[in-house]
Amino acid sequence: MLQDIKQFRQDYRVLIQTIIGFVVLAFLMIGVGGTIYRIIAPGGWLVQLFGAGFTAGTAALLSLLALAVLSWFGREWVSAYQKTRLADVLIYVFAGAGVVYLAQMVLVHTHL
Repeated sequence: MLQDIKQFRQDYRVLIQTIIGFVVLAFLMIGVGGTIYRIIAPGGWLVQLFGAGFTAGTAALLSLLALAVLSWFGREWVSAYQKTRLADVLIYVFAGAGVVYLAQMVLVHTHL
């Protein structure tokens, strides 16, 4: 009987951790998708950054090139421990952005 209760508690904890993992994953996907949309959308962050003279396609290509160059050089400047911590921070930052984007869509009834 006692072993059944311990097994139930362990299974319950695994279930709760799995549900929390799926919720974080959903918010992460909404955050990444919403951020990408806000970057490359007409009138988005890239157009605001580079001005109206740049087309959205040109601005997107330049930003992807800059990201690729920074990623290439950054892999040697950052230790493995720092990469792990940075990845954890980015996951929760994008999950937080997903919460904000979802709240905007639900409360304000606007698209991203």
